[in-house]
Amino acid sequence: MEGWSVFIAVLKSSQRIRKNKEFLNLYKKGRFFKDQLFLLKFVKNSCKSSRFGFVVSLRVSKRAVDRNLLKRRMREIVRSQIESIRDGYDLVFIMSPNARLADFRKLKDAVINALNRSGLLKK
Repeated sequence: MEGWSVFIAVLKSSQRIRKNKEFLNLYKKGRFFKDQLFLLKFVKNSCKSSRFGFVVSLRVSKRAVDRNLLKRRMREIVRSQIESIRDGYDLVFIMSPNARLADFRKLKDAVINALNRSGLLKK
């Protein structure tokens, strides 16, 4: 593929929640916002930037392809909105089975609405 340049936009490592301990802390202490497509759990963190996690269980889809597609869509939505999200929070999106049927636009609208209603968007 000579002459082609590929640009893949991803969340930085510092913007991701990866450790089980961090997810458990969010589940215990976090506040939440419920949407028909996902549950958003969030808690203030000690970092200067916000961090994100995405949970798509086997209940959503038995097929790994579908679960990974949903995670990729959610990461892209968050990445595109990262400048408008308040700093200093850990956020986890726990997907519901309804999310598998939603298209990208519907997911994006739901994420923006959830962030706005939970007070996580910058004014």
